[in-house]
Amino acid sequence: MRADVPVLLWGAPGVGKTAIIRALARKEGAHLETLIGSTLDPTDAGGIMVPSEDNVRLLAPPWAQRMSAALKSGSQAWLFLDELNTAPRSVQASLLRVVQERVVANVDLSGCRVIAAANPPALAADGMDLSAATANRWSHLDWEPDPVAWCDGMLNGWGKPQPKALAEARATLASYISRNSNELLRVPEDVSEQGRGWPSPRSLDNLSKVIAKMPGGFKNVHAQKQYVALAGAAAADTFFGWIDAMDLPDPEEVLANPLTHELPNTRDAVETTLYACISNVFGDEKRMAEKWDALWTVIRRAHADVALASAGAAIRARDEHNPGLPMPELVIELKSKLDMAVQA
Repeated sequence: MRADVPVLLWGAPGVGKTAIIRALARKEGAHLETLIGSTLDPTDAGGIMVPSEDNVRLLAPPWAQRMSAALKSGSQAWLFLDELNTAPRSVQASLLRVVQERVVANVDLSGCRVIAAANPPALAADGMDLSAATANRWSHLDWEPDPVAWCDGMLNGWGKPQPKALAEARATLASYISRNSNELLRVPEDVSEQGRGWPSPRSLDNLSKVIAKMPGGFKNVHAQKQYVALAGAAAADTFFGWIDAMDLPDPEEVLANPLTHELPNTRDAVETTLYACISNVFGDEKRMAEKWDALWTVIRRAHADVALASAGAAIRARDEHNPGLPMPELVIELKSKLDMAVQA
């Protein structure tokens, strides 16, 4: 994008293509205009003819005028063509000059950046292969979800405060995916199964929101049905086989008694508990500093490899939410211990 080359992200539904573009635009302070391929007609991309005295002229669509105004004000301007390969061929043709020359009707958009996203034709609603002329204008990048980044996002509430129940549900899913990264995205091969629930970053985040509204969270008698509804039966069986093997303490109680509260016996269960504690810390703005100190007392009690993984997640959540929280010396100690263990 910095080289002013149009970028097209290809990936399965629900892997965060649209979300990453929006997040990058916010981070860069860019004015973002989003067009959805399936809802466009050629005039949306190329402009419309309007009467003008004794003649007619081509009028740029409103989105192009807004982008032009942003550029003139000195702001960055990004055009995001979402679900590009659902756009009819006539729309793809009308976008050719927009993508390559940054011109829309009578408006010059030089300096804007152009990004697009698309699902593979087999997974897109009415999707198709791009025309050769369209495809040749893009840098085609395959977009795969990053399990570590997804787990961090779930732990820190995607940068927003989150209720306790939602934080706990997300922390449990983050811990599970951190140990079972292949469960973050499993697109069914069978077309009929693709039309029902299956696991993706989006469907699992939606699951966390549903579980947060159920008394007892994942221990609720109906929790497995909700997992099936959103992520499919096979994924639900695997997850609940994992969670049934653990007896997890309440993170609020752990943080209230960080030195004495009993931790689970297995590494998976300890890590899940620590993830829940991290989410609890950043879900409580009033007591965040107090709980931050308690969190590191608990992390210190864990095995070095589990402690280091949890420490990394905690620091990344700190950087997202409250960089002013002190950096514990334990982080350096843990890194040193793990390096020594690897060398041995």
